[in-house]
Amino acid sequence: MSQENETEINEETETQLDEEAAKSQAGIIVNVLQKYENLKEADIKNASQILDFVQYLLDDDNNLTKTFNLSKEAKDKLTERIVEVFESSEIEGDLLD
Repeated sequence: MSQENETEINEETETQLDEEAAKSQAGIIVNVLQKYENLKEADIKNASQILDFVQYLLDDDNNLTKTFNLSKEAKDKLTERIVEVFESSEIEGDLLD
């Protein structure tokens, strides 16, 4: 096998593992939250989307401080995303009612 083909296979495998890890992280929160009967399905979906966004922010070193906390800009992005997720959820809920 050539070096180039081996590199392509390694990159594909790494991408698949990253996708599986992301799915499993979101899956963890979904599985935990489904145990709480008072939570609506939309709330669980929202929490999962927010967790995915936090992971996205944490994956980019530009969003982190020297002590590996989220930077102010990243926290602002997270706040905006939380508002966006829950506001869109309310609109969808109104449409379904």
